[in-house]
Amino acid sequence: MKLIWRINSLLNCLIFQNNKGVMALSNTAPFVHYENRFIKIHLVPMFNDNYGYIFTDKLSKLTGCVDPGDGNAIINALQTLELNLNYVLCTHKHMDHVGGNHDIKNKFSNVNIIGTKYEDIPALTTPVGHNDVFTIGGIKLQVIYVPCHTRGHIAFYITNNDDTIDKQQNEPNSEVTVDNDNSPVLFSGDTLFVGGCGRFFEGTAEEMLNNMDQLSTLPQTTKVFCAHEYTESNLKFLSSVDPVLCNSIYEEVKMKRSDGVPTIPSTIGKELNYNLFMKCREERVQLLINKAGCSPIEAMASLRTMKNNFK
Repeated sequence: MKLIWRINSLLNCLIFQNNKGVMALSNTAPFVHYENRFIKIHLVPMFNDNYGYIFTDKLSKLTGCVDPGDGNAIINALQTLELNLNYVLCTHKHMDHVGGNHDIKNKFSNVNIIGTKYEDIPALTTPVGHNDVFTIGGIKLQVIYVPCHTRGHIAFYITNNDDTIDKQQNEPNSEVTVDNDNSPVLFSGDTLFVGGCGRFFEGTAEEMLNNMDQLSTLPQTTKVFCAHEYTESNLKFLSSVDPVLCNSIYEEVKMKRSDGVPTIPSTIGKELNYNLFMKCREERVQLLINKAGCSPIEAMASLRTMKNNFK
């Protein structure tokens, strides 16, 4: 993957670009954004380590946000970006993810707040459950039920639902310029992190194993947008368990974080490569945690306990 690092001293912004998308600190707002053919996503830092997201369907220009724990942070970002808000997506009930729902509803009275039907979500207008599918303009969203961190946790899997962009890209005389990346997007909440998984607050190791199994079937190019910047601590732990695989990745993450650069997004392919929580069925991982011959469920339980106790 080719990575070009440019520093614009006048704007004091970092721009990260590869051959399959753009990740940048916006010129109009201090929010990292990712953009591909069908969606633009702005990352909005909240609290100590939370990330909320603002996304725009590039076809319809409809805009939504994900897990607005701090409503004012989202509202201020929308104003700076000069965007209206049409949708809110909520992965689970914790207040650092839904605490801003009422403020957003008061500001945008017609907003459609979409969230898990399996637990109480403030100001919810559209409850959704496993395998429900809906569209926002030219994008298709599928709900994936991933209980464990909370009983009702869901994730949102987003794909391009309109081939107009692809047709325009392939027309020799088209005036439309789009990025080459058409990869799906996953808003994973507190279930899958970069290099980790969520704590088992209301579930079991078996459920988290099932969650990792579900997410591992998504295309490896799927961009993963999780809800916390836990990557440095996660990779520190992984490198203590599997230094051969993870030490170099940990060093890269430390460099990014020392410069204040987010580690989001990852991809499903990257997580399958080094995130041990997605590899609990592998004998090598079971050996690494001194559980040779154990079941994948036991491996997941042991790995999570190790992470909980890791300093």
